[in-house]
Amino acid sequence: MTKPIIDVSKFNGRIEWPEVKPHIQRSIIRLGYRGWGARGALVVDDRFHYNVRSCIYESIPWDVYYFPQEISEGEVATAVDFICKTLSEYPEPGTIWLDSEYANGGSGRGDRISAHKRSVLLGMMRSFLENSSRKYRVGLYCSDAWFKDNINNDIAGFKNLWIARYSENPPRNTDSWELWQYTSKGELLGIKGKVDLSITKNDFELKRGLK
Repeated sequence: MTKPIIDVSKFNGRIEWPEVKPHIQRSIIRLGYRGWGARGALVVDDRFHYNVRSCIYESIPWDVYYFPQEISEGEVATAVDFICKTLSEYPEPGTIWLDSEYANGGSGRGDRISAHKRSVLLGMMRSFLENSSRKYRVGLYCSDAWFKDNINNDIAGFKNLWIARYSENPPRNTDSWELWQYTSKGELLGIKGKVDLSITKNDFELKRGLK
C-alpha cells in the first residue's frame, strides 16, 4: 500500500520520528501562523524546530505550511519576512504550503475579506516567496469547498494545490490537485491520537488503477 504524507503541528504533541519514519513518504510541518485576532501576531509553531530537526536527522523529506490571516499588502510583506527568517537556519523545504481556511469558527480577521482580496493577497505572498533569494516552491492548501467558494485561482495563480476532502472520492472542484488530504483520523506508530493523511495524485491514480 502507498505510504501516506502526514501534516503535523504542536497539536500532535511530541512525535517519535524514528517510529513514524518507516510508515510515511513525507511530512508537512506547521511553521507558524498569523493570529486570527485584531493584533494579528506572527507566531512560530511550538513544535516546529523539534519537528524539522527530527526530520532532517532521520532523513525524512519535509515541507512546511503557514496559516495566513493577512488583510493588507504590508502584512503580506511582514509574513514573508517572518517565513524566510524562520527557515533561514535550515535547508530548503520541498514546498511552502499556504493554508487558507476559516480561523476561530469563521470570526478570524482574514475570514472577513472578499474572495477577490484573499486571492490577491495569497497570490502576492506566493510571488514574493517564489522570487525570494531561495526561490521557494509554494503551494496552496484548502478544502475542496473553500477552493470553489473563497479562492479565485485565476488571480492567486497557484500551480501546486493540496486539497482536503474527507471522502473516498478525490477533490471535485479542481482536477489540478497535487496532494489530496483524505482523512483527519489517521493513526500511525509514533504519534499519539489522530493525524491527517494525504496522498499524491500519482499514487492515487496508481492505486485506483490496481483496483
